[in-house]
Amino acid sequence: MKKKTLKKIIENSISNSLNYRNDKYDKYEVIGEKNSYNDFIFTNSNDETKKRSRNLIYRIISLRDKLNFNISDNSININSELSRLKNTNHKPSPTSIYSDEYFSLEIIKNVGYLLSFNEQRLGFKDESLYDDTIDQIRSTFDQLNQENFLEIYSKIMKDSGLARNSNLDELLEN
Repeated sequence: MKKKTLKKIIENSISNSLNYRNDKYDKYEVIGEKNSYNDFIFTNSNDETKKRSRNLIYRIISLRDKLNFNISDNSININSELSRLKNTNHKPSPTSIYSDEYFSLEIIKNVGYLLSFNEQRLGFKDESLYDDTIDQIRSTFDQLNQENFLEIYSKIMKDSGLARNSNLDELLEN
């Protein structure tokens, strides 16, 4: 009888504990994360500013291999040193935020963007920029991946001597 009583007490205790937890959490409404940026940072952008900023961003994206990207559901961060973008023979090195030519671009979903360069910072509101840019990034990255693959494949095949064997195999198949 003691085992049955003890078992019932444990079952009731666990049941009550689970009900208490569910009741506790059901009372509170889940609220989405609020934008942590201060509205005073951002200026309303006019059509000319929107056009130029998109032009800058779309051109910078094409230099993907010389940039640092961090893409999430809420923001796109792009940064690098300007010298890495200008010089085609520049050896990759870690980007230093202490460099005089360091730039950083943060595109924030439903807000706008922040651009930092040479110790200057600006922020413009452009609520559709993230959605427009993410599609452009996907398209550009797809194209760059295809081009990079063909270049890397050709180099590896040629430098390793595998191209000759591959060419012979292809000739024998046809």
